[in-house]
Amino acid sequence: MLSNFDKMFKTLVDLIRNKEMEVLYAISCIYFVTAILVLFILLSGITAPYGRYTRGGWGVHVNGKFAWFVQELPSFLVPVTFLIFDKDAPRFNLMPNMFLFGLFSIHYFQRACIFPFLIKGGKPTPFVTFMLALIFCFVNGYLQCSYLFYHGDYGTEWWLRPHIWIGTVIFFVGMTINIHSDHVLRNLRKPGETGYKIPRDQSVVGLSQATDGDSLCEKVDHCSLRMGD
Repeated sequence: MLSNFDKMFKTLVDLIRNKEMEVLYAISCIYFVTAILVLFILLSGITAPYGRYTRGGWGVHVNGKFAWFVQELPSFLVPVTFLIFDKDAPRFNLMPNMFLFGLFSIHYFQRACIFPFLIKGGKPTPFVTFMLALIFCFVNGYLQCSYLFYHGDYGTEWWLRPHIWIGTVIFFVGMTINIHSDHVLRNLRKPGETGYKIPRDQSVVGLSQATDGDSLCEKVDHCSLRMGD
């Protein structure tokens, strides 16, 4: 079985090295179009069955902690798998590529391997939502590692570009706010409670939006760091 996996992996690596930019471009276009369609659906008043909006009518549910851990893990695990099985990836040893991969890995290690085990209570997740998130994270990990390990070329003077350092600062500010917001919201629940809690203290009002907003901030700034390639 391991030998078959090795053959499949080598075939995938050959595709990545030789013809994959067209694949990356096509997947990215599909992502953008899908995001626009989903945005219009959500703006029409339909709420996704996730988190506080979890409800019946969406089939079976899975444990919230388990779902979060498994669905986020591929974004971290897929790049690590590439590193293990293809140590000769041509671009990974370049400093800017390693730097960007490090930021990406820090984010998803925290979201997949730390955050789920700190959750207190929490609602179960519909299986369909769990599977959509799992597919997204598999593709996300593939897109990031395949580009950074095999195609990304930022030149020798990448460190002179101001947007790289501005983006890095914003990335860590967003991550810090995200982790702090999670901590505050998590501790609003009393032992045994699973319901959604809204902070009433004016000093922390809006933290429920901050957890999503600053996570988005981290992703947007990771994209800004890669500008100019």
